[in-house]
Amino acid sequence: MRNPIVNFLLLAILLLETACLAQHSDGPPKTTAARTDTVKHGLIEKGVKIDSLSVERTDSIGWVFVQGGPTGDFSISKTEITFAQYDEFCEASGYPKPDDNGWGRGKRPVINVNLSDAHAFCTWLSAKTGENIQLPDEREWEFAAQGGKKGGGFVYSGNNKPDGVAWYAGNSVLKTHDVASKQPNELGIYDMSGNVWEWCGNSGAIRGGCWHDKDKYCRISNRFDNDPAVRSIYIGFRIVKK
Repeated sequence: MRNPIVNFLLLAILLLETACLAQHSDGPPKTTAARTDTVKHGLIEKGVKIDSLSVERTDSIGWVFVQGGPTGDFSISKTEITFAQYDEFCEASGYPKPDDNGWGRGKRPVINVNLSDAHAFCTWLSAKTGENIQLPDEREWEFAAQGGKKGGGFVYSGNNKPDGVAWYAGNSVLKTHDVASKQPNELGIYDMSGNVWEWCGNSGAIRGGCWHDKDKYCRISNRFDNDPAVRSIYIGFRIVKK
């Protein structure tokens, strides 16, 4: 009769071999379920896949409630959408990841996205959260940049001098920087002047100026009509929910 200790060791070896075979068995890897159906209110178009388990990064989006806006009350993201947040969308939906121009990803604002890419992110996040996520229209963007009802009438978003609130040609070393690394405006919103231009609405308007611009282009009042199909190292976006 075998020693009980020997029997125990043989059983342990058998269980270990079984586990290893299971880990290396042929067949497709397990994946989380995805949806391509149409969701009510037109928030999701067919073909946009939704991974309901990807919650780590977009759940960190901070929101500022803006009361009495030109289209009514709304909430706007405290920061521009970051590479980390946009990459989550790409990984969940199969959307191609944009290039970071060698500057790094993480907390830097996403770049190399056109207007359609920004809308696709909004569509995906709307389905993920069950909320109505959009790009701000120009009136909403400007009202928030001015500080809403708390606004002090500043030239730049939060100050009359750009260096404290904006990354622009005079201080950026000609590249983007992590969001929220400058001072916020009166509502607690960051980078509405400088860092990256921001897509607004549906027409290709961009607002706010960027890291490459002279300070005058980062004024709240400045705007530019851009080709909505263009992807560039100068343009990103932020979002609103209603």
